[in-house]
Amino acid sequence: MFIAGGKDEAIKQEHIESLAKGVKNSKSRVIEDCGHGPHLINEKPVLLNNIIVEFLDENTR
Repeated sequence: MFIAGGKDEAIKQEHIESLAKGVKNSKSRVIEDCGHGPHLINEKPVLLNNIIVEFLDENTR
């Protein structure tokens, strides 16, 4: 699972998508209105958590 913020200035979305294509059973997601730290309280920690849990649910059965 590769996740990028839509407003991330450190890592471009294209790089995340490229990485995901190179890893078997991987996905990439972009969190809009988010910068480089989606896990931070002033960003999108709940949404990030939900994306990770959804990915794990789909891929650990």
